[in-house]
Amino acid sequence: MSISCDGAYKGKSQKATAGIIVRNHKRELVGGKVITVPPVSSFLSEAVAVKEACLVSISIELVTTTIENDNAKVKLQRGRAPWEIVVIIGDIKQDAIDHALNFVQIPRTLNKPAYWIASEFLKQSLPIGWVSSPPRDFCVLLQADCNQSIIS
Repeated sequence: MSISCDGAYKGKSQKATAGIIVRNHKRELVGGKVITVPPVSSFLSEAVAVKEACLVSISIELVTTTIENDNAKVKLQRGRAPWEIVVIIGDIKQDAIDHALNFVQIPRTLNKPAYWIASEFLKQSLPIGWVSSPPRDFCVLLQADCNQSIIS
């Protein structure tokens, strides 16, 4: 299983969200989640997205999970993390140890579906049943993502 996650942040409107997409080994959509994040920074929305992806993996008791994110600053920081995400990074590191989670930094082009749901939720445009009845634009992004993954 893989979990893709991303954050969306609008500084001017002081809004932030995180989107999480769960896919099976064929990269088919099997679940997902969106949440509102305190509008502190884009770093925070990205870090919360990764933390929520960890919680999703743990809650559905996945044995092998790869968590994908396109933000290098959230990748298990070896140096100093931005102040607003230090505690979250610590939690993510502990989750990785306790639950054998794997983290992969992917190109932004391969994370468009997760960003799309976070952005649509931020704009209050994401339909309630987006997992069971994915919107057309989202399906196009998922298919393009699968095609790029196969080529890569």
